[in-house]
Amino acid sequence: AASEPAELPTSLPATAPARGELVMGEPIELEVVAPPPLPAPKLADDREFLRGLLVRPDGGEPAAVKDTHPGDWLAKAGVGDGQAFRLEGYFDVPEDDVYQFQVRFAGELAVEVDSAALAVGDRADWQFLPVPLAKGLHRLTVRAKPKGKPSMSIRFGGPGCTSLDEKRFLHAAP
Repeated sequence: AASEPAELPTSLPATAPARGELVMGEPIELEVVAPPPLPAPKLADDREFLRGLLVRPDGGEPAAVKDTHPGDWLAKAGVGDGQAFRLEGYFDVPEDDVYQFQVRFAGELAVEVDSAALAVGDRADWQFLPVPLAKGLHRLTVRAKPKGKPSMSIRFGGPGCTSLDEKRFLHAAP
């Protein structure tokens, strides 16, 4: 059973510019309530999983990726300049909580967890994508097309984020 959403009381200071000065108002009291976690999907029992993630370049051969930390991991996986690709992986979370993906990428980008789209902007700098997840195995799908040379930094965690690697991620055998 999913746990109750965490309620986090906090206050937000109210400020406004007035005649060249910053005027402070009374703080606004807020209570942040996390949305219900995405349930772990049911997977076919006969699926074979391998360590790491799978990159599928459009028109190219799928390639297993053991670590997304090196700057050239996409090129080594066969993704060319401006070539669209899909990154797939499965990951386990130990408890119901709000987790986060962190992504830095220049180009078209879509990130899904268990077929639920995360709110991705069109910026090339770091984006922080929170996702509430229930305990269990979840699926990550990233669809992307770089503006030029393929380069992506992607991390996951809660608390603390690390690059995606074969220690935490699996992929279905192609």
